[in-house]
Amino acid sequence: MVEQREAELTLRALTIVAHTIKTEGWFNLRIAGGVPAYGNRMRIGIVGKRPELLAALDAAIASLTPEEVDEIVNRHVAIDVASGVDRLLLLRISAGFFLLLLLAYLWIRHLRGVNQRLAALGKQLGEDIAARQRAEQALKESEERYRSLVEMAHESIIVVQDERVVYCNPAFHELVGYNMRELARIDAIEGLIHPDDQQRARENHTRRITGEEAEQRYPLRLVHKSGRLLWAETSGVSIRWNERPATLNIVNDITARIEAEEKIKHLAQHDTLTGLPNRALLFERLERALAAAQRNHHLLAVLFIDLDGFKPVNDRYGHDIGDALLQAVAQRLQGLVRESDTAARIGGDEFVVLLPMIAADEDADNVAGKLHTALASPFDIHGQRIIISGSIGVALYPRDGDSAPALMQRADCAMYREKQIAHAR
Repeated sequence: MVEQREAELTLRALTIVAHTIKTEGWFNLRIAGGVPAYGNRMRIGIVGKRPELLAALDAAIASLTPEEVDEIVNRHVAIDVASGVDRLLLLRISAGFFLLLLLAYLWIRHLRGVNQRLAALGKQLGEDIAARQRAEQALKESEERYRSLVEMAHESIIVVQDERVVYCNPAFHELVGYNMRELARIDAIEGLIHPDDQQRARENHTRRITGEEAEQRYPLRLVHKSGRLLWAETSGVSIRWNERPATLNIVNDITARIEAEEKIKHLAQHDTLTGLPNRALLFERLERALAAAQRNHHLLAVLFIDLDGFKPVNDRYGHDIGDALLQAVAQRLQGLVRESDTAARIGGDEFVVLLPMIAADEDADNVAGKLHTALASPFDIHGQRIIISGSIGVALYPRDGDSAPALMQRADCAMYREKQIAHAR
């Protein structure tokens, strides 16, 4: 059964197994191992009728030494008991051990590669961290420098988000008089900008937020905390502030410049002695008044005034008294005309009053009569009682002309006619 692989092993006496293998020719089998506490003892069978042989044979067998027994057995039954290591098992174990060693070697190599990569990554990470720290430090230093520049800048810098001031430098605080806490509670447009300029500021802010083209620089009026008006030139760009759209605005105080420009403009358009509009401003207002009269179909009047008796006063009392007299005449003229009217000095002792809108021709004559009366009243100039008068010529639109030069010429001619009539009397 073992030879035919129907059984894995069989248990037999050593001599019987050896004899069977030899006689049957089953040399593909082998004797392997032994059972502990089992002795391979030799026995001799005898006939029961000869018991005397038992004692003699036992005595003979007992006299044999173990070596003699082994020699006898080996002489008649040649056997080789395999008591060594199973080579196949050893081969399998060796192959398994080698495979384990190979796997261990491969795993060690893998771990070595992983460790090398980890070391490289660790080195790279260290370099990246160092670079990041350097970059953060540089950014911090850069931010500190820029913050210092912004905080110390003379220009006012503000960030507006949702029409609220979310940041401003000290220059802006000084400009408008509000601290940051107060600014956070008020609307950046309605609370800081003059009502006439709010729409313009809001439109430019919205255009920058939405990426549309807006005015680069434009003037507007700011309202100081005290209520005082300031002129400011504003420019801005769109930025991201706390991940949301906002505008960064540069605000320059141009109040002094505007006031200087206004002063220069005033000097260019006004008489330096009396403060009344001069010839240039008079013609500018007359042109506008004519355009409005033509468009709305109403009347206007030009009154040309020349002082009578002024030259003798100048010759007798001197130019200082003469200048003071001209200033007094200017004050009386301004006191008699409406706010919409214009009283101008066009040179020497010549004045013009523009009435841009009248209801009838008689209105101009009534004003001329009041001016006659006012000029004829005595003037007290530095303690001197001075009496003069005035010749007044009236020109009406559209009766006497439809242009500024034409009306001025007709009024001048009318004034000279009145002066001649007065001299003839």
